[in-house]
Amino acid sequence: MSLSLCRKRRVQDHNDVSNISTDSTVNTQHRSARQRRRDELPSENVGNEAAAQEDAPTCSQAKRQKRSEGTLSNSQIAMDATRCGKIKKVVLVNFMCHAHYCIELHPRVNFMVGRNGCGKSAILAALVVGMGGRARATNRSTTLHSLIRNGQSSARVEITISNEGVEAFRPEIYGDEITIVRAITQSASNYKIKNASGRVVSEKFDELKRIMDIHNIQVDNPAFVMNQDSAREFLKDMEPKKNYQLFLKATQLDSIQEQLIKCYYEYQDHKQRLIHIEKKLEEDQQNIAELETEYRKILSFVQLKQETNQKKAEYEWSLVNQLEMAITKIEEALSEAMRDREKLDEQANRKTEIENKLKAEMDTCREVIGLNRTEYNQKKDNCQAINTRLKEKANVYHGLKIDVESLKKRIHHLESLTADLEQNIAQRSKTMGVEELRRRNEAELETLRREQAENKAMNESDKREYEIFAENKSQKEEEFRNIKIQIDNSMRRIDGIKREIANLQANKRNRYSIYGQEMQTLLEEIDRQYRARKFSERPRGPIGSYLDVPEQKYRNVVENQIADLLRAFIVNNTADRTLLNTIIQQRCPNMHVTIITAKFLNRVHDVRAGCVRPPAGTRLLYDVIQCRDPVVMNCLIDQLGIETILLTDTKQTAEHLTIQQEQVPQNLRKIIVDAQPALEYFPAPKYRMYSLNIRPARLIQMNVDECISQLNDNYRTIENERLKLQEAYANTGRELRTSLEQFKEKQALMQKHRDKIMRLEQRIADLEGYEYPNTNELCILQKELAENESKLEQYKSKLEDKKRECAEVELEKQNIEIEMRKHTDKLEGMQRNIREKENELNKLQMDMRTVQDNFLKFEDKKRRIDERIQTEETNKSVKLKELNDKKKVAQKFGQRVQTERTPDEILDEIKLGEVKLKQGAPLKEDPDKLENAIKRLKRKLAVDRSTLKTFRLVTDQLKQSHSRRMYFVKHFKGHMITMLQYTFNNVLSKRRFTGKIEVNHKEQTMEISVVPRDNHIADAVTNTRSLSGGERSYTTVAFLISLWACVDHPFFFLDEYDVFADEVNREYMTRLLKFEGQKRPNRQFVFLTPQDMSIEACDYIRIHRLAEPIRN
Repeated sequence: MSLSLCRKRRVQDHNDVSNISTDSTVNTQHRSARQRRRDELPSENVGNEAAAQEDAPTCSQAKRQKRSEGTLSNSQIAMDATRCGKIKKVVLVNFMCHAHYCIELHPRVNFMVGRNGCGKSAILAALVVGMGGRARATNRSTTLHSLIRNGQSSARVEITISNEGVEAFRPEIYGDEITIVRAITQSASNYKIKNASGRVVSEKFDELKRIMDIHNIQVDNPAFVMNQDSAREFLKDMEPKKNYQLFLKATQLDSIQEQLIKCYYEYQDHKQRLIHIEKKLEEDQQNIAELETEYRKILSFVQLKQETNQKKAEYEWSLVNQLEMAITKIEEALSEAMRDREKLDEQANRKTEIENKLKAEMDTCREVIGLNRTEYNQKKDNCQAINTRLKEKANVYHGLKIDVESLKKRIHHLESLTADLEQNIAQRSKTMGVEELRRRNEAELETLRREQAENKAMNESDKREYEIFAENKSQKEEEFRNIKIQIDNSMRRIDGIKREIANLQANKRNRYSIYGQEMQTLLEEIDRQYRARKFSERPRGPIGSYLDVPEQKYRNVVENQIADLLRAFIVNNTADRTLLNTIIQQRCPNMHVTIITAKFLNRVHDVRAGCVRPPAGTRLLYDVIQCRDPVVMNCLIDQLGIETILLTDTKQTAEHLTIQQEQVPQNLRKIIVDAQPALEYFPAPKYRMYSLNIRPARLIQMNVDECISQLNDNYRTIENERLKLQEAYANTGRELRTSLEQFKEKQALMQKHRDKIMRLEQRIADLEGYEYPNTNELCILQKELAENESKLEQYKSKLEDKKRECAEVELEKQNIEIEMRKHTDKLEGMQRNIREKENELNKLQMDMRTVQDNFLKFEDKKRRIDERIQTEETNKSVKLKELNDKKKVAQKFGQRVQTERTPDEILDEIKLGEVKLKQGAPLKEDPDKLENAIKRLKRKLAVDRSTLKTFRLVTDQLKQSHSRRMYFVKHFKGHMITMLQYTFNNVLSKRRFTGKIEVNHKEQTMEISVVPRDNHIADAVTNTRSLSGGERSYTTVAFLISLWACVDHPFFFLDEYDVFADEVNREYMTRLLKFEGQKRPNRQFVFLTPQDMSIEACDYIRIHRLAEPIRN
């Protein structure tokens, strides 16, 4: 529906609403009386009167219409029903269940009646397919060839539509009707469009689309053609989001909004083109400026000569500047070398002092660790003693609770016994023969004992089944919890992978993004601080970026062995460590980076004395890794001992080299078996073997695309696992609910049998201990009653004492628990202190090793530094002599010229100037031609600026047009909602329902609430899900009729609208739909129902009864 059609519908509906409002004003004085009469009339009369009231403009007009209703001629009815797009005839050949079927539809109201399976929905599917719809839109199939009747190779659908009226499509060619023929084969389908005389006019799908657009036919719109599945789903759910989408689809606001979105993107494209044109104008302006500059240079040849002389002076002084800068760098290098020499001398002198200090600190750490461990063991013993006391108190508390419950049961028993005695005393006053009483009691005893034996047998059987159900329930609960934990873990892993993929895709050009989204920021800040000389040496990291594994098969196992260090950084000293830690906290607070402190060396450690010589069939981890930085390689040697780890492909080789101590290679620490399954062997005498989970490499020699591909593979694998777990979770949940219901039923049954057995035993005991009345019986009962009352008072007193004692014990237990928590907290603190001291001891040991290694290299460093000092001093003397010579040459050209350009740049300009000077006046360009070119470019620039102005105006108008149309759509949507609500309330009022439609455009929901007839009740039903099937069906039909009132379409098809309705509501709905067809003669309605219809055909209604389906 275009915007013009929307405006037309809005004006038409506004007039309808105005007429209705006028009617309501005229009939105000008669409403109360009419309402009283309506309440007394049957439902059919109410519907007819409401219909008459809605359509009649005034009371007198209603009377005239009633008198003239029976005199309408057939020609007048046909003229009112004439409209383009109405369906006249449908012919189905070998389509679904129909071999050859032809149906001619009435131009106004049609009812198709037939049982399920007779082919009603096939006609609806043929309508969709025949008018260009896809097979999926029918909800019957996904492919066209599956709609062909079984056993046939082709099918054909012919639909004849009306082409009469003011909006007829090419009437001079097609005439007053158009026939659309769609032939379907197993491999394809084609269209033929015929005119009224049967001649084929076109076979193009574009022609069919134009016909549909001109006649405003939308077979894929569920508001106009609602098939069986859509109707069932809509009647069943009526979800707010689906209601809103149906409203947008029906009013075609979704298409309008889509076109406006395209308009917005076109506006954005125009903006980008404007930017491009502006840049092009800037470039043209720049070209003109360059040509003008060239033109001025041609006219200023003398000036060129002066500039050349000035550049010669600048060149000579730039050579002087270059030599001065070189001398400055040499002096800085000399100063740095002298400082390094002084540091080496100082460190050599302080070696013994540093070693003694480190040893003292190590001894102190060991002593503190020993004391802390001793104190920890003592505290642990105290904690165990407190725990023992706690358990004892808990046992005492539990025993007291049992005593309290036992006393409660005794008191309850005595109270019931006292009541029985009082009852017996009252009964003994009555006259009754002793012998008759004895016979009755013995008969009752025999019956009770037999019933007791039966109930005990049933209870034992129930007990065995109860134990089986309890065990099954426990197993299912455990399985249910485990699957839930696995699903949660899978969801967390999936979320993590999604975040990683998003980060990598956003930073594809950054090769460090595989180490985290903040890694590039951290490295840039490290470089900036290093250039500012804040670091003594540039920190190395992340370590993984320095490593290569040339052999592909070892990449996974290498990364798994050094996985903890791949994201780590190495710093030269403690000050660098502190600075790097500060940078991470300030710039990258979310990163968790391991920082390793180690003195930087210029060459890799000599590991020949401590490395493993790899036997046949093995590789040394040290040899597999290639590293371009000796600092990083030394870190791997120090931290992981990669020179002591072997790799092999076979389990037999690893076992042969580790089981017997005689076969173990020297310095071997462990062997990794890179196979399936992966294994880790530690050699004798502490031989042991563990399994390894080797994951695919993520960091070493990986680019961003490979990492994303690997993450996508992991995502698909984990997602498949999650779906399987979800299915298992649902199945286990159903099994658990079944087991729980069985468990509860059996538990209740057991309790029922136990209660009955207890009652039987109590009654048997009462009968067996029954003493038959004699002269002293009343006195004995009264004495027993007094004794029971005395015992009851004693038990109540004991109960109060036990409760008081139980409260005291519980208080003591709580105090012990508090004391236990305090000791536990102290133990955890001591354990943390021990760990901190152990870490400090390890660091001191590493520092001691670094000092010892550095001392061996001090002499070599001194020699190299001395050589460097001598070289730099020689270079300095040579440069100073050269500087003096250059200054003398430069002073001949005049005073010193300050310049930042290099001599090469200046020399190039001098050579170009000298060439021009030798040639005389510049001959590069003819001045006249250059001047004409400048004028031509300026004229072109003026035209382009005018074009830019026009294009900017068009763009602004496009923006304003988009804004205006968005404003119109907003108000048009509000108008449609108002009309929808008014019509909905009007239709509901015919059954004395009340309801409302709440629309949330932001959330895109349309909530429908209805109160059926009992709106005066406080808790009346409002949610459509709470309505009965018939009430919900009536509400749904009312909603559809409200939608129909807001839109315009040649025909409306509704399938199985009464599937959930009872007879009363179905009759109301049918009358309502019949009335809708009666009052709108320019529309065609087709209603499909499997139910029998009590309505009769008339001049505007035709009933089509389909034959019974053929059953096998």
